[in-house]
Amino acid sequence: MSYNHLLSIFIKLLIYISVILYSFFEESPKILLSLAIVASLSIIFKTYRCLPILLMFLFFFTYVVNLIPFFFAGKYIFFYPPKGGFYETLFIHTIFLCALDTFLLPIKKRLYINEKMPQKRNVKIFLLLCGLFVFFLIFSIQGDTILETGGYGKEGNIESLGGFGLYFVILVPLLYIYSGKERIFQIIVILLSLLMIVKILLYGGRMPVLMLGLLLFALYYDNRKRKISIIKIAVMMLPVLYIFILLGAVRANPLKALTASWGELLVLPFKGDFMETYIEFFGNQNDIFYSSAILNQATLSGVLDTYSRAEIFLYNIASIFVPYSFLPEKASIIVYIQKNIAITGGGALLSTYSYFYLSYVGVVFVSYFLAFIINKLQKSSNLLFILYAVMVLTTFPSWFGYNVISLFKISFYIVPLYLMTRLLLKKYEKHTICRGASS
Repeated sequence: MSYNHLLSIFIKLLIYISVILYSFFEESPKILLSLAIVASLSIIFKTYRCLPILLMFLFFFTYVVNLIPFFFAGKYIFFYPPKGGFYETLFIHTIFLCALDTFLLPIKKRLYINEKMPQKRNVKIFLLLCGLFVFFLIFSIQGDTILETGGYGKEGNIESLGGFGLYFVILVPLLYIYSGKERIFQIIVILLSLLMIVKILLYGGRMPVLMLGLLLFALYYDNRKRKISIIKIAVMMLPVLYIFILLGAVRANPLKALTASWGELLVLPFKGDFMETYIEFFGNQNDIFYSSAILNQATLSGVLDTYSRAEIFLYNIASIFVPYSFLPEKASIIVYIQKNIAITGGGALLSTYSYFYLSYVGVVFVSYFLAFIINKLQKSSNLLFILYAVMVLTTFPSWFGYNVISLFKISFYIVPLYLMTRLLLKKYEKHTICRGASS
């Protein structure tokens, strides 16, 4: 690392620490939000040479720009009544972004993640994985769709595999590996994915669709032949964001959407004025920030004391291996808060969960952990690590704004699954050799 680079890191760190300390002693939301925006832009500039990573940080950025009307213009942007904790949540999240920017090294040359994943065609393993995917396609969720219940979140006769139903995503990178470069196998993976996307949308889901789309983009679309530029990504981001906002409006009232004309359907997310439309577009981000504020308020006010936080932290470590249904209600902290403390939406920011469990140490640690994964991915050839990193980079809609444990749970389980496929291959090869020798 050159002297100039070290000097620039030191100066940047000095600025970050000075502003954060000033904001700690003197409440200054505009300065703090400006710092969060600067740190976010710095992270984006460092990572633009790897498009899947860039998309992740652009997603992170939407959880900062949504706050501009609230902290700069005093416009209340949240669906639920004010409860406090907003400034503290911004303060914690700004520390997370500044620490992440400090630990993160720039990506110096174009990085294609799929080039780090060697493809080796194996029909038997591929078909086995396809069978598992079809299992999830059929059984992940069943019952009344949003067309039958009248909208997302409304009561209906639905059966699902719960959180386990999301685990179909870990099959996609393995399908990519074992498909080799066979065109027909690639078509099968795309068709299965499209069927899954349609089914998820019929039940009002958006997050699994986004994760599956990110995987397909990273594995099949982002390559040297296409040469996708950052300008193309910026152009593509706007319609993608609009489509997801539109899907949110449709799932809230699918019957209205079905009877609307094409013109009425396309303007469904738009409201009477710019500010209302802005709030509508960032509705999910606003809900997550509000939930984060409630969780931070419960922590800072002592409603959830240190013992309770340590207890919940241990439950969540256990949840990596044990389903939440086998753990006490407290293990799912947001659900517990909804039932016992305050009315709020689901999920919370990664920075808030980290602070809740391990205070400021947790916030700095999780930022270091993310930076470590991205820094190591640039040079690593270890396929087990690469598989884990790919899952981290494509499941961020789950762990960044809903449940931090997904960072260590869904992403981790691709490793033992891959090792199981390798074991099956070795047994098959051994059996083939023995059969050939006996004949």
